[in-house]
Amino acid sequence: MTPKRKGVKLQSEGTFRNWLNGFRARYLNELDPKRVDDFLFRVRFLPDILQKDKNQAEFSLSLSDYINRVCTEDRLSLGQKLYDEWFKPLKEIEKTYGVQAPILMSIWGIETSYGQIRGDYQVFSALSTLAFDGRRRTFFETELFAAIKIADQYNVPSKTLTGSWAGAMGHMQFMPTIYQEHAIDFDRDGFADIWSENPIDALASTAAYLAYHGWDGSLPWGNKVTLPKSFEYELTAPKLQKPVSYWEYLGLSGLPEDKHAMGSIIVPNGVFGPAFWVSENFDVLKIYNKAISYVLSVGLLSQGLKTGEYLQLDWPRETRPLKRSEMQNLQKRLSDIGCDTKGCDGFFGPNTEFAIRRFQKKNGLIADGYPSPNLLARLGL
Repeated sequence: MTPKRKGVKLQSEGTFRNWLNGFRARYLNELDPKRVDDFLFRVRFLPDILQKDKNQAEFSLSLSDYINRVCTEDRLSLGQKLYDEWFKPLKEIEKTYGVQAPILMSIWGIETSYGQIRGDYQVFSALSTLAFDGRRRTFFETELFAAIKIADQYNVPSKTLTGSWAGAMGHMQFMPTIYQEHAIDFDRDGFADIWSENPIDALASTAAYLAYHGWDGSLPWGNKVTLPKSFEYELTAPKLQKPVSYWEYLGLSGLPEDKHAMGSIIVPNGVFGPAFWVSENFDVLKIYNKAISYVLSVGLLSQGLKTGEYLQLDWPRETRPLKRSEMQNLQKRLSDIGCDTKGCDGFFGPNTEFAIRRFQKKNGLIADGYPSPNLLARLGL
């Protein structure tokens, strides 16, 4: 068995080299050939990255397990200490871009443990591997080209350009194209440095990125709310926004003080889990990372940084995310019975949520839109 695995690896390496040569040829007209060769000389195929891409924690852990993993007491304690240390520039960034400092601190803490874990993968190798044999090849080829341009423009040696397994870089884990479009030289030293020990440029760049995508500094990200027993769960459908006064009239508690603030109610773990009021800022955070578990963690940690403690949440005791194969089976079954999910890719999105709600409503179930193992059993899967 061992010789066979070695043969497969060698074959992949050879095919990878052919791909890399093709990439080089496609971009020679846009970059100095010698510089491209210098950057790509040490590039290696990293098969373990492909496995990491298939098993991201945001999608493989239950919501409660993920949040409990990233929103730790140690992270909260260190975050408060660093918040005090960088308070003045954080407030300058907040004043400039309108993004609250605790939100920036929270993203920094979750992405890299406040700069302690910025990734040790050689960025060119990581991006080349994913562009060669990943599930989003065009995306990562574009990122690889952008990384080469960044290194060329700022004369950064390829061996020092390190990041996550997905090629994200610096304190806040910017992808190369995001760096090109949104990086800010906030300390005005001539270079938007998201890699050094000083996090200010990285924090400002994240604030600029969120502001560009519509962050509203007058609104909180959200808050945990309590629902009345008579609450209609159809009102938790995506994009159903109402003023706080409307939700208050229905008997919800824990809402923001501003009666005119627009927001939605979400139940990310279904009817048996906690409920949240969320503003449009919640959707802006999803542009940074689309996983609900990630966005909730950012919000909960940011609140903890302000209050000194985490909110207590009543998670369902027995809950788990569906495996991708289970989600595909769910999508196929729902579509077959007239609740079209508009595809069976195995990923939970708005179309699948609407289809679940449609099925639940037709069958007299609480329409919370949650893809639970119980729903699988109900569908005979």
